Amino acid sequence: MEGITAIAVSPSRRFVALAERGDKPTITIYDIFTLKVRQVLTTAECQAREFTCLGFSPDSHYLVTQGGAPDWNVFCWAWERNKTIAGIKSSNKENSTVTQASFNPSDNSLISVCGNNIFKLFRCSEGTLKQLPSSKPQLQNFLCHCWVSDEKIVAGTSTGELLLFDMAEFKASIPQSANDSAPITAIQPTSKGFICGTGSGMVYLYEKTDDVSYYRRRTEVQIAGVNVRVSTVAINPSETSVTAVMETNEIQVFTLNLGVGKLSKDPSLNFLSRTCHSRGITGLDVCMRKPLVVTCSTDLSIRIWNYKTNVVEVLKTFTEEVYSVAIHPMGHHLVAGFQDQIKFFNILMDDIQSVFEFEVRGCREIRFNQGGNLFAAAQGFTIYVYSTYTLESVASLKGHSHRIRSLDFSDDGNTLVSAGIDGAIYSWDTHSLKRKGEGILMRSTQYQSAVCTEDANVVYAVGTEKTVKQYVSCQLKEEFPLNNDAATVLCLSHGPRQLLFAGTASGAILSYRCPVTAEYNSYFCHSGAVTRMRVNRESSLLFTVGEDACLYVLDIRDPAGKIKNLQETSDFSDEVLTTKVAVEEKETEIHELKTKLEDQAREASDQLEVKVLHFEEKLKETADHCAQVEESWKQQLAALQQDKLKAEEALRNQMQAEKVTAEKKMEAMGQKYQSSVVAEGERYKDLREQKQEMEAGFEEDIKTLKETHSQTLSEKENEWAAKLRTMSEQYELLVLEKQRLVEEFNATRRAIEEDADSEITTQKTHFDTKLANEVQLHINAQNAKEQQIKRNKQLQKDIEGHLQQVAALQEEKKSLQLQIQALEKDRELQRLEMREWDYTLREKDKRISDLKKQNSELEKIKFVLDTKIMELSQKIEPLDVRIGYQNEQIEEMNEELGANHKKFSEMNFFITTQKTQLAALQKQANQLKSRLTTAQSYINRFKADLHKMVSHIQDAAMLKDDVKRLYEAYGDDTVKEAAVTDDIREYARQRAHLEQTIATLRKQSEKDAELHHRENMRIIQENVQLLGEINDLRKELKMLKLTSGVYKERDYHHYQPKVASSARSASTPPSHVETEKLLEMQKEEIRRLHLRVQQLEEQLKRPSTRPLERLPPMEGFTTAVLDNRGSVSH
Repeated sequence: MEGITAIAVSPSRRFVALAERGDKPTITIYDIFTLKVRQVLTTAECQAREFTCLGFSPDSHYLVTQGGAPDWNVFCWAWERNKTIAGIKSSNKENSTVTQASFNPSDNSLISVCGNNIFKLFRCSEGTLKQLPSSKPQLQNFLCHCWVSDEKIVAGTSTGELLLFDMAEFKASIPQSANDSAPITAIQPTSKGFICGTGSGMVYLYEKTDDVSYYRRRTEVQIAGVNVRVSTVAINPSETSVTAVMETNEIQVFTLNLGVGKLSKDPSLNFLSRTCHSRGITGLDVCMRKPLVVTCSTDLSIRIWNYKTNVVEVLKTFTEEVYSVAIHPMGHHLVAGFQDQIKFFNILMDDIQSVFEFEVRGCREIRFNQGGNLFAAAQGFTIYVYSTYTLESVASLKGHSHRIRSLDFSDDGNTLVSAGIDGAIYSWDTHSLKRKGEGILMRSTQYQSAVCTEDANVVYAVGTEKTVKQYVSCQLKEEFPLNNDAATVLCLSHGPRQLLFAGTASGAILSYRCPVTAEYNSYFCHSGAVTRMRVNRESSLLFTVGEDACLYVLDIRDPAGKIKNLQETSDFSDEVLTTKVAVEEKETEIHELKTKLEDQAREASDQLEVKVLHFEEKLKETADHCAQVEESWKQQLAALQQDKLKAEEALRNQMQAEKVTAEKKMEAMGQKYQSSVVAEGERYKDLREQKQEMEAGFEEDIKTLKETHSQTLSEKENEWAAKLRTMSEQYELLVLEKQRLVEEFNATRRAIEEDADSEITTQKTHFDTKLANEVQLHINAQNAKEQQIKRNKQLQKDIEGHLQQVAALQEEKKSLQLQIQALEKDRELQRLEMREWDYTLREKDKRISDLKKQNSELEKIKFVLDTKIMELSQKIEPLDVRIGYQNEQIEEMNEELGANHKKFSEMNFFITTQKTQLAALQKQANQLKSRLTTAQSYINRFKADLHKMVSHIQDAAMLKDDVKRLYEAYGDDTVKEAAVTDDIREYARQRAHLEQTIATLRKQSEKDAELHHRENMRIIQENVQLLGEINDLRKELKMLKLTSGVYKERDYHHYQPKVASSARSASTPPSHVETEKLLEMQKEEIRRLHLRVQQLEEQLKRPSTRPLERLPPMEGFTTAVLDNRGSVSH
């Protein structure tokens, strides 16, 4: 098989199907739980070499597959029985590409297919796939589709459109923005709509609506760079995260929250497999003293892997391709070959830092020796050897006549072996830096790789001849075939029991035991050619990389089959390099964290005290509330018990009444039923008599009909028998007449044919003879005519050719003379111009070399400045977001404070109004009090006069006079006395109303005081939070100042030895000026925020409202009591 083309997971999450390309494509279905093969599917009806799409049915019992070119057949499988149910060609007449096929989410018999100008639905029934009728919208290139419901389908096109179909009928086009022209490459349904990915790296989330557009875009997320295609999107079953596969073979995961209604404002995009290369790996090396492996790839990155923890410790991307890479045995340095130079790096804790550059272009082979003091780099047909510690060139080894493809140091570090496509293998002494002997030279072979043993006496090499060659002392000893497969790289293990590994162009790895024989073990790992192989120091692990962008780690087992334990056999060092600036930054960060910890501790203690007070108040309120609730519940329980007793009594009475009523109804119904039974019995007797009479009548009718039918049948039989005899006689007469006519016709035809044959034969013979003579005469004349015409044409051509030759020779002679004269003049001018150009070129070369040096230095400065600007921008953006959030909080607090002020002013106005009303009532009460006093004195005088009159009860004359005087004095005030009584009652009513109003106002005042206390507590808490955030802003400002200082120091002092003094004194780089302007703007904004925060602090310190005062007691109402007799006592 040649690779996997499609994959699908069943809805039950139990099975996974893989489609593999080959001469006979196959589908393998695995059980996810047991990892065993459940079924292997293949069919002879598919003429394609691959299946482009797979999909399980909703119940996971069926599988739909879409075949590739040239037939583009879609098949429906009952995969558990390994049987094809139905198949049909899904493409159109133009044989366009089909991109996707899928099942309906609720119907196993309904299959949808889309492609270039293709959108079809098929129904699987009775072993066939039948296409459903559909509308024909404008033909487009459909790249993907999905079922969003049991009847609706959303399809994406190459022009960025989303079309909605109701089954096979076009429904609507989902609206898009004017700039959405990127193709829709992947669609997946959600519970509330669907999510789709585009060719520009965007992911759109759509939700269902009730309007005519059916769906609307809810949000969008940029998950990759522009023009990076989203190949596939998937959603987990709980719909909390989305996984997107990029065209660059990267997988990203971000959170999804359908309940909130949008994706997170700044979704955190996490790489699921960023550690892997996205393109072919070109370089590989293994560290001896640390568990590190370094790789480089055409995806412009260098990655350092820790094979002990299986993680990528360092990932560095560049703007140009990395051709080769090698790591120092101690793991502190790194050398990489680029297009224009070789760069020497220091390996830091989480980064690699460029230290030096060597002007060696296009180095594709580079290696450190075992001691690490030297490293060799191959460029073209020259090997450059450099010192690791002085970074100086030690030697340039020349000997190859063509490009070098392989370098290998011996284990003792004394020999360097090189092999090239010129067919030469040379050994070089690393001490004298000279070639050992004459080497190996085979012009017929282009060597791809060569390795040597510890003493460099034995060399193994592979080339274009598809064999492994073993050289001993530069002499070919043995040659072993590679089973018709080209080897690309060799690797030799360390130690006494050596193994030779060979990587092939097909991705297989061959293992030989030394001394090498024809026997080998084969392991298939890569899907592309193997490019590099290395073993670790203990020869327990084999590392291989290939064009398929994969790094494989293989265990090397001893003859007993045991694996060496990496923890037991390796004593790795744990030192790391770092810079002084990084250490200072760490110390600064530690100091700031300590300060921040202390501030947070103080804030936490303050908050804890506030919370304790708050909880104590809340606990008290809760206890009071519980007591009130308990009391109310007790009252409710007593009321319910009383209601229960009343309900039981009412129910008993109702049941008794219902029982009496039911007995009466049953008695009435019994009497009614008895009468109806008697009536139905009489009716039954009448119906039975009618039935007997009808049966007797029916029997007589049936007997009459039988007799009539028998008579009619016999008459018809006689009539048809007579007609049949007549027709038989007529038929016999017609048969005889036919035979006579046929005989006459045959005789006439034979006579005519005999006469026609004889006449035709005679005429044919005569005309054949005449025709042959005419044809012969015509042919002879035609041949003669053609020969004469050819002769005349040839003569005419010869004459014209001679005339043209003469004229051409004359013209050529004249032109040559003129050219000779012009060339002589040009020769003199060219000599002068060549002298001038030589001088100009020399000047230009000098100028170009100077500009290249300046440009390289400026590029370095620009790269560093760009990096710093990006870092500062990344740090400033969160500050802007936080400052905006703080501004929003401050505005909300201002609005809330304004609302509180407004509320308190309204309460003050209400209290003032109530006080005014109370003053008026107090005045009215005083008036009533004075009137009561007057009435009391009036009554007292009346009592005194009455007492005086009673003393004369024995004297009638005096009694009469006293009564008259009493009547004259008090007789007209009866109405006044009634009015006084009414005033007293009105006074009592007003007093009761005012007392109730005062009680209500007191309760309201207590509630307002409680609310004010809570509001003050909340403002205090928010003040504490604001103070904490202000401290954070001050610390971040301090960090920005420190970062700016470090940035300036690094930019102007780190590269000082490398930049010419004239270039440094010219002017500040434009990017640096922009950065300083940006920092000044940020500082100004931070100062403005500090002023605003101080203003808010001052506002918070001032009391927001006046403390609520108790209303003064009403005069005259605290002790005055109205007794039952209508008198007032104090």
